[in-house]
Amino acid sequence: MILLTGATGLTGKHVAKAVSQTGMPVRALVRDAAKAQMLADMGITLVEGDLADRASIDAAMNGVEKAFLLMANGPEQLGHEMRFIDAAKDAGLKHLIKLSAIGVEAGHFNKLKDTHGRAEDHLKASGVPYTILRGNFFMQYMLYFMPAIEATGAFYVPADDKPMGMVDVRDIADCTAAVLTQSGHDSKTYLLTGPHKHTFADAAELFSKALGRDVACTLIPAAAFKEQMMKTGQDDWTATAVTEEFELLAGGGGDAVTDDIKTITGNAPRSFASLLEETFA
Repeated sequence: MILLTGATGLTGKHVAKAVSQTGMPVRALVRDAAKAQMLADMGITLVEGDLADRASIDAAMNGVEKAFLLMANGPEQLGHEMRFIDAAKDAGLKHLIKLSAIGVEAGHFNKLKDTHGRAEDHLKASGVPYTILRGNFFMQYMLYFMPAIEATGAFYVPADDKPMGMVDVRDIADCTAAVLTQSGHDSKTYLLTGPHKHTFADAAELFSKALGRDVACTLIPAAAFKEQMMKTGQDDWTATAVTEEFELLAGGGGDAVTDDIKTITGNAPRSFASLLEETFA
């Protein structure tokens, strides 16, 4: 039995689809089963619980051999991840796959990097067999700029024009399914990236080609970017952390391309151009 967390989010729903297609029994820990019908439609068993509640994690982990750890970003994230890892240790879990991020380190000034770094360290120290999948900047995040593109013909970022090896979350999902069903990945950390490095200016050109009209990338101050996030309903913790992430990209924090996706799955990673072509075909 495989246990999934975060299975209704941007990345998690693709992981759920990929893992459900392996033929192995799959269970998902969800806060509200009524809002996770798409998982049930995939044949995934739903277990309601709260990641703040150790008892509900223990119940979800009963009979589970392997698990995928993906938590929503936020001030409670580290506590949730450490609690889940502790439960996995006590349950004698045979393998735990954690989704992490590029450039993480305990003590990092960026909250997201620090959170992932501390969780990775806790997992390694737990004794639970593990694999860590570190993702570069997600290609799908670029699609969140579409309302601005439609309204103004541009998207706005607080980042200099530095290259980054954006990754398609579907490739992360395929890697997760492969690691859960293959041997040879214990105690390994992979960096998952796309096949090419793109600057935000490159991304604007690819948007222009896919949409058939000019799209520009406009640099704005970090404070203005954070304010825009707050206006969309993001809390201060998340808005600050994401703004800092873009500032790290400005310093070359996403400047990496690896062959790890092909190593794990046997397939070349998807490109940003192909994602846009599929999205706007």
